[in-house]
Amino acid sequence: MKRRPFQLGQRHKRWLYLIAGTLFLSGLLWWLAGFAPESGSSGTDLARSSRPWLLKIHGGAAMAFLVMCGTLWPNHVRRAWRASQNRRSGVMLVAWLALLTVSGYGLYYFGDERVREWTAWVHDLLGLLAVAILGAHVWLGHRSGEKAANTRSPRL
Repeated sequence: MKRRPFQLGQRHKRWLYLIAGTLFLSGLLWWLAGFAPESGSSGTDLARSSRPWLLKIHGGAAMAFLVMCGTLWPNHVRRAWRASQNRRSGVMLVAWLALLTVSGYGLYYFGDERVREWTAWVHDLLGLLAVAILGAHVWLGHRSGEKAANTRSPRL
């Protein structure tokens, strides 16, 4: 079956999913490690001591993910928009990622501690739900592609 002009190539998809998975997993593990008691067993000490490394991995993956998002704009986003394909979930995903980016930026640069606490809560919630938003966008895109392929008339 022929790819639509805005579908991602296999290599592009692999990199995108690898980076997105690293970003999500490092953020999730960092978040979970925050619930470990201050001191106690070697497991809780490991969880606490891993947080700085998880945060570094998360920050690097976030930068790589932003680059990947930039690679999607010229072909995937622009062409799909022109073809009126998957617009609602695409807009939702772009808005969601923009909020995640702004809240992540705010975690480093918003000075007031109360604002930072609120920003952390928003960022955590957005990050936990981001996989569902991305998954829904991918699923809807595949579904609309199958519908388009089924409505084409067969060549004789």
